[in-house]
Amino acid sequence: MSRLPTVSGKEMIKFLCNKRGFRLDRQRGSHAIVKGMIGGKEVAIPVPLYDEISIGVRKDIIACAGMSEEEFIREFRR
Repeated sequence: MSRLPTVSGKEMIKFLCNKRGFRLDRQRGSHAIVKGMIGGKEVAIPVPLYDEISIGVRKDIIACAGMSEEEFIREFRR
């Protein structure tokens, strides 16, 4: 398994919105909420607007977005 790339909050939001069909719903302070449809249900994912999102939080966001880590790595690098 490859390593997850280091990602900032802004990069994660850009990825989710541009490549996964999510939309930025709101932002308050150091966190933003993106919303999207997964399996017919609307899902809200909080994304911290940090310069570097920790590995555990990255994994949680990827899982909430309905992706595997390998799928994220493949699509993020495109």
